[in-house]
Amino acid sequence: MKLHDALTKSPTSLHFACAGAGVEFIRRLWRTPGSSSYLTGTSLLQAYREIDTYIGYTPTGGYCSREVAADLAIAAFRHAARASGVGPEARWPVGLALSAAVASDRIPRGEQRAHLCVISERACFQRHIRLEKALGEPARRRHDGRLADVLEDLILRLLGGEAGEAGEAAALVPALMERPCFLPDGRRLPAPTGGGLLFPANFNPVHEGPWDC
Repeated sequence: MKLHDALTKSPTSLHFACAGAGVEFIRRLWRTPGSSSYLTGTSLLQAYREIDTYIGYTPTGGYCSREVAADLAIAAFRHAARASGVGPEARWPVGLALSAAVASDRIPRGEQRAHLCVISERACFQRHIRLEKALGEPARRRHDGRLADVLEDLILRLLGGEAGEAGEAAALVPALMERPCFLPDGRRLPAPTGGGLLFPANFNPVHEGPWDC
């Protein structure tokens, strides 16, 4: 499998977070023996409350969106980074995410679509995929398979050293600056207002003390 070979040859620590689709891509990662060498885990999120907990806040503009996909990728990157290790044996953390509205048991009022995002220390890719409106399980599997193909292509491009299109990494800045405070319990908050001091730093392990002082 081309993806498995590429991930095995690269010292990658990959975490995949998905909402609304993504089962086929998880299956592709899992089915090949040895995937545990690069796959730190997957987060298949269904309930809105679980998405809120994973990204650290409740979205106001809908769950299938470019913004939520970016924040899922940011959270996935943090999961990958925690498992990447330190020193000479440290691996390269990669966060991959998918937020989708695919075929279900009824035709939706809006378009069936998906937003994809992959983040590493070196590059960022984002994609918006429009899907044909369809109904039922075969269409659902077809949509999921198409998205798995795109996800696989994004990872291969990333591992191949591509830097992404101009502006893709910059597009993550609003997602980060909207809620730049990452709390130890997983919540993300807006920057303090009213004269507070925001002190950027790395605290290892992250704990409540710096937030309370």
